Amino acid sequence: MRKFTVWVVSLALIFSALILPPLTFAASDALVVGDKAYPVYQRGVYYSAWAEVEGSVHVKISAGGVSEEKDITADGKKLLVVYRKVDEGNWQYKLLPAGPDKNIPRDTTFIVKRDPAGAIVPGTKVTFYVYTTRREIATLQMKMVKYGWKAEDAPASPSEKEEKTYTLNKVGQTDDGLLDVWTLQIPFADVGLYEYYFYGYDGTFKRMFKGDYRVTVYKPDFSVPQWIKGAVVYQIFPDRFRNGDTSNDPAEGKTFTFHDYYLNVDEKEPSDFLGVPKYTVPWDAPVMAWDTIGGQCRYVDTTRYYGGDLKGIIESLDYLKSLGVDVLYINPIFPAPSTHRYDPTSYHAVDPILGDLDTFKTLVSEAKKRGMKIILDVTPDHSSDRSLYFDSQGEFSTVGAHESQDSPYYSWYKFIEWPDKYQGWAGLGWMPTINVLDKGFQKFFLTDDNSVVKFWNGAGAMGWRVDVAMIIPTGFLKEYREAIKAINPDAVLVAEVWNKPKEVIPMLLGDQMDTVMNYRFAAATVVDWDNDHEGTKPSAQGFFLNKNMSSTEFWQKIDAIYNDYPSAVHDALWNLVDSHDMARPLYFLKDKNALKALSALQIMFKGAPTIFYGDEAGATNAGEKGCKDDRPLANDPFMRVPYPWGHEDKDLIAWYSSLNALRHQYDAVKEGKMVHFSANNDRILAFARIGDGKEVFVFINPDGEERADVVADALGYVKDGTYAPTIGSGDMTVENGKISLGTMKPYEVRVYTMDYAPSYNDVSYNVSFADGKIAVTPDDTPIVKVTDNTIGQTYTLVTDKTFYPRGGHTYTVTVYKQDKGLITGKYQVTLQGEGEDAVDPIYKSKTGSTSEGPVLNMSISDPEGDDYGPGTYTYPTNAVFKPGDFDLL
Repeated sequence: MRKFTVWVVSLALIFSALILPPLTFAASDALVVGDKAYPVYQRGVYYSAWAEVEGSVHVKISAGGVSEEKDITADGKKLLVVYRKVDEGNWQYKLLPAGPDKNIPRDTTFIVKRDPAGAIVPGTKVTFYVYTTRREIATLQMKMVKYGWKAEDAPASPSEKEEKTYTLNKVGQTDDGLLDVWTLQIPFADVGLYEYYFYGYDGTFKRMFKGDYRVTVYKPDFSVPQWIKGAVVYQIFPDRFRNGDTSNDPAEGKTFTFHDYYLNVDEKEPSDFLGVPKYTVPWDAPVMAWDTIGGQCRYVDTTRYYGGDLKGIIESLDYLKSLGVDVLYINPIFPAPSTHRYDPTSYHAVDPILGDLDTFKTLVSEAKKRGMKIILDVTPDHSSDRSLYFDSQGEFSTVGAHESQDSPYYSWYKFIEWPDKYQGWAGLGWMPTINVLDKGFQKFFLTDDNSVVKFWNGAGAMGWRVDVAMIIPTGFLKEYREAIKAINPDAVLVAEVWNKPKEVIPMLLGDQMDTVMNYRFAAATVVDWDNDHEGTKPSAQGFFLNKNMSSTEFWQKIDAIYNDYPSAVHDALWNLVDSHDMARPLYFLKDKNALKALSALQIMFKGAPTIFYGDEAGATNAGEKGCKDDRPLANDPFMRVPYPWGHEDKDLIAWYSSLNALRHQYDAVKEGKMVHFSANNDRILAFARIGDGKEVFVFINPDGEERADVVADALGYVKDGTYAPTIGSGDMTVENGKISLGTMKPYEVRVYTMDYAPSYNDVSYNVSFADGKIAVTPDDTPIVKVTDNTIGQTYTLVTDKTFYPRGGHTYTVTVYKQDKGLITGKYQVTLQGEGEDAVDPIYKSKTGSTSEGPVLNMSISDPEGDDYGPGTYTYPTNAVFKPGDFDLL
């Protein structure tokens, strides 16, 4: 056991001055407080020193040739930490808690990191690093919760919960001396969603630390069909897109017949909704929520049709192809009493107002000729009360569940008291909820020879967007996946789910959905629609609305999305900024140029950009509230405006088309890696898409203000030189990884494309710690990244390789060979810091309570001396002492 010698002079000295100097301690460097001197430590890329102070004191600090004096006033006893980076001249001063005070402030620093980040597969070990204000917390515990779902549980409602408690180990402080570092490693054995939170203790005081802390563990064989990855998705609300056949336009008194291909019967479609007859209005008529019908103020959007149909979509396929669309996602096309058709009358028919089965098959074949696929929209959770299966009005030849308890459909529905008291979606009687776990329904929907999924797969549909998937029992979603993949492994399942990760993740573990409507992207860019329909609350505003949000905060939101979800899903996420349920972005942004900037981000981003019909033509929320003012224009139905045929913003269409064309031209944009960079202006977004031998750099100014002298740091990703823009104006100049763009105009977007084919050879370097440096041979100006695995800190060193390893710490050193700023090779080695570190250990006071001070843990149970008073003793390190071992105690 290694020993050291200390001179014990007094109790105060024990608790405030005994510190083991690391090998790098320089005697000429010191922190002087009044008449007492304390050592300055060289740790990582920092100088750091600390001392306990109280009241007003004069402080002098000297290290690395930089001296400074300052007067400090501490309110009570505090720990003064003085620090600076070795390559900077400014000293920083921070007053921290001196020790336990039986209180942990709400605003104390609390930072959580994990390695590896992102979703993981079973068997992965995760190391957690937690950084807290130094000396603020004496004990730190983690509560880990694993959620479980029974077959009847919806993703949003797990009924099983398994909890474990872990105590973290304090391993030291950050290199600057400001934060305590706590670590814990956990192996994750099972697929599932894990959430965790923390309790910090200071004596008897306890504080909870909660955040968006979770771990996703998914099935290793989870895969997503290739064709949906990076695809441009175009959402069509069929009644409002294009009228290609006026003969099927609704009118009061006009009846329509549909053929149900499961029962093989013809039936008449309901001609009204809640007593209001269906009728067609001119294409340029404003959307209306309420109108006076028969002397009563009635909600009319559900019966007020514009005449859009499948033939209209077929007539628009060439336009959609020129726009760059790969996938048509069409809102429900089943017969239904309403315009939105989320209340289906039949699952085996096309609404005759839209066309018929032959029309749909023509749409599929014509789309296929143009390289496009069709995804349909379905709601297995509920039907119409006026469906073949419920038949509340006795309109059909079938015997519905509402008509008889002997009906073959009776067990499908959730009756509380038959026939008129039953569960409905959102409590609405006209959309009775279906028991999707009923064996009869599952046979009908999934497994029968002519089941819903088999029928529409045979008609050419390539997948389904599943309405309100987050409230559908997971047992059904698993059966749904098995059934559709057995029919067509290339079929895609997409979940409607809003921006609550806890509802999304259970569906993306590999046994339910392929991907989701990524409303979290909409929340990060425009607005958190769940919490603010108007977009006026700063807390709910996304980056383009909240001008106080920095690019760093934005990227944190984006990184959280990709860290939560399995990598197989990343390129398939439906990145949307609006939908039939969410206000159009132009309603919030007001400025077409702002929409251009937003659409550039959306289309150049990792995932599948999902465009709501008409956004590209300048459509925005509009209409009349009518006889009842119960909703803002931001709400349903005012985003469902007719496509502005004849009044399109052709400049905006050309913009969307050029972005989509670039996406199709470069696989780097479609499925490549995405790397984001920091810029000198924290409102500029800078990122690159990399892959298939190409790089595409994107820079966006989201604001109506000019940004001068824009510089971004992309060292290692781009070679020195000057690059002309592919989109936008103004060259990009690069020197040593620094990108200079000059002035970016309001809402300006710039895109630069270049070859990216570094050899990225395996290279070899000799790497060692020597005299406060990382010695790298040969020294061909490599980029060096140093990660302290003990405390989880990482530094990138380019020209100055000054670095002071800490004793006992383990470092991963990665050396990147570069050619004029572009990485061409990589070498990695693990090194150990020699000696022992200067830490702030826990010690025990005489009363047995936990305390802390700048001394080493020492055991004096067997000292080499004659007595326990003042004198010279030698003690082993990394041990503890107990009251009574010194006479002084």
